[in-house]
Amino acid sequence: MIRPLPPIDPVTKEFWDGCQQEKLLIQKCGSCGTLNFYPRALCKKCHSDHLEYVEMSGRGTLYSYTIVHRAPGKTFDSQVPYAVALVDLEEGPRLLANIVNYSQIGIGMKLSSVFLTTEEGFKLPAFTPVSEKGEEG
Repeated sequence: MIRPLPPIDPVTKEFWDGCQQEKLLIQKCGSCGTLNFYPRALCKKCHSDHLEYVEMSGRGTLYSYTIVHRAPGKTFDSQVPYAVALVDLEEGPRLLANIVNYSQIGIGMKLSSVFLTTEEGFKLPAFTPVSEKGEEG
């Protein structure tokens, strides 16, 4: 079975377009400067609609995670086991994403963004551990 793709609408389109170019784009409010993730029509802090996408470094820290051993549906049977995590980006926002190469992960670990390609060629953001030497693990 084919993995379901995320819904793309006018608010999220630029985020997903960035992923296809392997860029992690987050909305920044032009009124108050708040970085907003998940993509939304109004700033979560000041409710302005003056939002623009800016590229993030892709570096972050592992806040929390779980390893999924039982698929939530048939479309994910081939994916298990997999890691789902909350990642605090260096710039501030917290994202929910998969972790690849997760066998030695731990809370507080440094991570770097990567992009996973689905069977249909669609790229999804994910993260991988960074070694002590600064290399992806």
